[in-house]
Parts: sequence; C-alpha cells; structure tokens
Amino acid sequence: MQMRPFIDQDAKTIVSWIKDEKTFFQWSASVYGFYPISPQDMIDLYRLHQEDNWFFPFTFVQEHTVIGHLIFRYTNPAYTHVRIGFVIKDPNIPHLGGKMLEMAVLYAIEFLGAQQVDLGVFDNNPRAIACYKKVGFEIGREEEPIPLMDSLWTSHQMVYKIERE
Repeated sequence: MQMRPFIDQDAKTIVSWIKDEKTFFQWSASVYGFYPISPQDMIDLYRLHQEDNWFFPFTFVQEHTVIGHLIFRYTNPAYTHVRIGFVIKDPNIPHLGGKMLEMAVLYAIEFLGAQQVDLGVFDNNPRAIACYKKVGFEIGREEEPIPLMDSLWTSHQMVYKIERE
C-alpha cells in the first residue's frame, strides 16, 4: 500500500464508497452542507484549498487501485498541530483503516513536523473509535454537537500520543 497526493480521478472511487446519508456525515461532518455529493463536488472543494499551505488530501493505493483516502490540515499558525480528517476506505477491504492511520500518523510527524496529531470522530461510529484506539489515539475533549439528520451528533477529539525521546 502506498500513500500519494489526491488526484481528481480518485474522487469517483472515493465518493462511490458513500452508500447512505449516515456514512456521508460520519465521513464529512457538515463540511459540504448537502448530501449526496458528486465526484465534482469533492474536486471543487479540494481545489478551493489547492493553494493553501495547510490542507493536504491524500489517497491510498494498492497496485494502482484506490483503496483509501484522508486529508491532513494544520490547525495552528505555527504548523505544529495536524488534524486528520475525511478518513474513508474501501468497505470491502477489512483492517485497512488501522494501516492507513498508522501511515498517516508517521507522515504527519516525520514529514509535516506535527507535534500533535488528532482527529474527530462521532460517538455514533464505534467501529472507527475502536480502530483509532488500536492505532494509539486516545479520546480527548468532547466537541460542539453538530445538527445532522434531524438530531444533534456528538463527537470527540481523539489525540495520538507522540512518544518523545
């Protein structure tokens, strides 16, 4: 498995993994503001941030086949805090999420210079929470609830414990 920068052609495959509204909002929160999205909607959002020096979309591939996706974004002016988001994988490949996150954390620390790596996860996504815990993320603060699908969704920040020597 390799991690490489996102290219527009990846969007069709990534969007195809989103089979229902709940999965969509677990993946994107309220960033898009509407469901469903097209591959072009994804491309357009990423192009908005193309020149930013704080937003980095990546795709995971195996033998030239798109199998996963996530983004990195800096959340502080010192460029030391990296947030991972939009984590999604081919639903037909088991145990892929953990491998993706392990690669992502290593990249964030070694190449982006992260001193803190975190992500957000909704409480209604226990499989993702379990996956993130296995990788080394710990549940942190509760984030502001978001109104989605006629209810309030609660999420937590999960922080990766970086071992310092």
